[in-house]
Amino acid sequence: MSDTEEVAEEVIEKNEEEVNAVSIIIGLIYTLVCFFAIFLSFKCNEGKFAFGGFLAALCCSPFYIAYKLGTSMDKCFPPKLLNTIVPKPVISK
Repeated sequence: MSDTEEVAEEVIEKNEEEVNAVSIIIGLIYTLVCFFAIFLSFKCNEGKFAFGGFLAALCCSPFYIAYKLGTSMDKCFPPKLLNTIVPKPVISK
């Protein structure tokens, strides 16, 4: 085996290790997003199990989170938390 082939194999192995690290990080992030979506499916249904919501949270986690936060944010989070995130407008007389 020549020196160029050995160098090429080393570069390929190094690239594979970098790709594996990135894919592991992306997988962990998606897992956290999935768990948050499942948490929202229970929280927004007042602690009850709803098969449709659970299935949507499991299959399409990012879209389910966006949908729930956009449509029923008041059911999913307590009002005290909502006031810190999105303060109510002050109307002066």
